[in-house]
Amino acid sequence: MGPYAWLHALISSGATYVLCGYVLPVRLAPKVIMAFAMAYMAASHIYRMMSTGLNWSIDFTAPQMIVTVKITAFAFNLYDGYQINQGKKLPFSYWEEHALRSFPSVLEYFGYIFFFPGFIGGPAFEISDYIAFTNLSIFKKSADDNHPTIPSTLLPALRTMCKGLACLPAVALSYKFPSSLLKEDSFFMKPFHTRLAYISLMSFFYRLRLYTGWWLSEGSFVASGMGYRAVTLDDGKTEVHWDRVSNNDFWAVELAQSPRIITDRWNVSSATWLRHYCYERAMPEDQHARRPTWPLYATMCLSSLWHGFYPGYYLTFLFAALFVYCARLTRAHVRPVFVWLGPGYKMLYDVVCTLTVLPLLGVTMGGFLVLELRPALALVWSFWALFAQVVVATVLLWLGFSPARLLGLTPGSCSPTASPVYEKRQ
Repeated sequence: MGPYAWLHALISSGATYVLCGYVLPVRLAPKVIMAFAMAYMAASHIYRMMSTGLNWSIDFTAPQMIVTVKITAFAFNLYDGYQINQGKKLPFSYWEEHALRSFPSVLEYFGYIFFFPGFIGGPAFEISDYIAFTNLSIFKKSADDNHPTIPSTLLPALRTMCKGLACLPAVALSYKFPSSLLKEDSFFMKPFHTRLAYISLMSFFYRLRLYTGWWLSEGSFVASGMGYRAVTLDDGKTEVHWDRVSNNDFWAVELAQSPRIITDRWNVSSATWLRHYCYERAMPEDQHARRPTWPLYATMCLSSLWHGFYPGYYLTFLFAALFVYCARLTRAHVRPVFVWLGPGYKMLYDVVCTLTVLPLLGVTMGGFLVLELRPALALVWSFWALFAQVVVATVLLWLGFSPARLLGLTPGSCSPTASPVYEKRQ
């Protein structure tokens, strides 16, 4: 990572603290800091590419990506707190929960930026959670608990770290399937189903490496007590979880029924950042309920810029946006038919969706495996039939072909978590 990784973090975070606290009006701070942070991140990626070419390696840009998430969220948190102090109602509960109603001290701020368990590779987290952790307020058993204590973290930390350690043999095996094989002519000469199985396996191994690192990092958060989260049940009892800071939702991703679930549950901290500090902020206030499409593409562009300038990244996020949009239309216009037919058909729909999403996930992540433009385009083109089906389905649904309407059903919600009961229109 080099001896100066911490210096880049100090410069960008220090400038943010000064700009937000002493220079910029609060209402301008989020936009200015977002532009400054992404420009610094872009310059860092360009410098890395000029130094190493298209050979990806871990360097100072890894912690700088986490710092970028933190300082941009910090600026929006200050703005949200300012709006609350002015008596304005915020449109999203997440904004209100993490708003900063007062400016943090230097120690609180830089402790948040350089908190060791998540400094190198994440997960990122909110400064409000960090402050609540340092003053022990997250451990309060009741509002009048004046002497909260950190419960034992030994067993929860070991459980989390053991998940990462259990993946190490598979990670070692993954190096027998180098991504360079995806550039060789022998790969493109294989049958379609062989290529699809191969790239799905390689994508899974790639994800497994990240799962391993994130689980080990999350174990550090749990060991420190930062991962503590208490949930009050309906009967008044308190249930303790250790997932306040988490990047992993293994089964939700690997058995996802929709690309939207993957984008929400894969790399959770960055997905949370993109959702609450890009996607929701890009929507005009009068369109929050409509969920327009263009903020989705703006979010994908920001995510690509945050990751770097490797051409493969942009192909991945371009097709990811297409798949998410297609899944939205499918859920709204096709799923109601299967729900209306009965539980058995609904289960069949869910199984087919999972079996469809898995190969799409493998192919879409090909851009992360093959970073160069020409090999990435060749890889995508080798699966043109798969992409063509998605494009055709998207166009038909967008033009108004709705199986739900043909049966007299009202098209349903695009939300991946909604499970409404559909009835025929009278």
